[in-house]
Amino acid sequence: MIKHLSILLLLFCIGFSKAAWSQIDPDSVFNRNILIQDIYSLKKTILDSHPNPYAFCTKEEFTKAFGRAAEKIDRNMPLKEYVRIVQQAMAVMKDSHSGIEYSHLQKMQINNGFGFIPVRMHSANGQLYVEMDRDSIMPKGARVVCIDNIEAIRLYQESVYYAHIEGNAITGQRRISDAIFPFVVELYHDLPDTVKIDVEPFGTDTIITFAYPLFNKESWAKRQKYLAETDFQRTVGLDFYRHDSLAVLRVGTFSPSNGKRYRDFIEGAFKEIKKRNVQYVAIDIRGNGGGQSTNVEYLYSFLDLKGYNTPDNIIGKASTLSKSRNKLAGNKTALWLMNIFNKKNEDVMGFVKLSRLENGLMDTVYFSQPRVQDTSVVYTGQCALFINGLTASAGVDFTNAFLSKKRGEVLGEPCLGPKTGTFGNPALYTLPNTKLRLTISTIRYNYDDTFQYEPNPLKPTIDIPLRQEDLAKGIDPCVNYVIYELLKK
Repeated sequence: MIKHLSILLLLFCIGFSKAAWSQIDPDSVFNRNILIQDIYSLKKTILDSHPNPYAFCTKEEFTKAFGRAAEKIDRNMPLKEYVRIVQQAMAVMKDSHSGIEYSHLQKMQINNGFGFIPVRMHSANGQLYVEMDRDSIMPKGARVVCIDNIEAIRLYQESVYYAHIEGNAITGQRRISDAIFPFVVELYHDLPDTVKIDVEPFGTDTIITFAYPLFNKESWAKRQKYLAETDFQRTVGLDFYRHDSLAVLRVGTFSPSNGKRYRDFIEGAFKEIKKRNVQYVAIDIRGNGGGQSTNVEYLYSFLDLKGYNTPDNIIGKASTLSKSRNKLAGNKTALWLMNIFNKKNEDVMGFVKLSRLENGLMDTVYFSQPRVQDTSVVYTGQCALFINGLTASAGVDFTNAFLSKKRGEVLGEPCLGPKTGTFGNPALYTLPNTKLRLTISTIRYNYDDTFQYEPNPLKPTIDIPLRQEDLAKGIDPCVNYVIYELLKK
């Protein structure tokens, strides 16, 4: 239980009661003194709960960031303006698990009559392109020129202010900006129910204007139902190419909604790979925002006869906030039973150890037991890994294992974390006055015992950018590189 690195991108996955949402309106104006109180309440909670808020900044920088935030609140202001101030204060830590809780921000707008553009954008070379249009109105790969007569790239720059970052993972921050842009832009600019979007399709110099109806509460509800019904199919998949010479196993999360079905699929996938005598296997974790480290171990154990153990250690800090993540943490009877009946389970014993800490204290829990598979299902042939800027948290852990063990080529772009580890297990925190929801890390998750805080992200061994042409033609550049380059070798 302790070996859990929660999903980084809480973009669309957490649900709350309708009553909680109806109380908050982005246009609600709050008294200046109340807003300042929330800023300092947040600062205190971070210092009480975060294992190391000064990992990527100095104490002075941290203090100044919250001081500047208070100074910016020079008047009564609407919540949607306050959001940016809060996010910028928290950004000083450069911790991707600590910041605005995006699903809260999105749902807050939807439930109060604000729409958003249901289009996934991709930024590259100072431009913005259509990666996926859920309503199939605009062509993929089209350059987005203007939105509501405002230069699109100028609107996009605003979303960067709201995007989390881990250390110096600039590419990862940009990909988060891509993901949150459709609903963050509404905070910056009030859009009509049907917005004009000017795009330039790939291969042309002609500007086409589309009247695009924004997602509203009704269409949002339909979308959420669809996502729930197709969750498993969107999360994992197995595809074969070139007469079974290449298999691509897509693993979109390490925090599946159905753990048994997820593990059964992965085991079945490797059995099928072995059965077909596949020459090259690619593991695709692009967009994998993380999850449980036990699932990282499980997946990697199919690529290594010796199995895999992760993390090396976890540094935990006890606080009221950290204990709010699990009701068992405050249950002395449950902890006693765990200690009696699970002495050989280092995951459970680690959880017990940290749960018994008094608030304000920190401790380190070490792990050494690898997950090992039967040799009959372990794939030892040629392998590659696909990553991108949204490969985060436990996804970074898997990438680090793949690189450090030299299991094969890593294709794509830098991910959202370094080789030494990331923060994790974010706990939800609600500001007392504005009720704005945030997340704050409660553990440091280390891949080794050096206890270093490397700021630079893990990089691929082969850079494979996603180009406008790829988007327009539906080409997967990573798959193509394996087929036309690596398989030839």
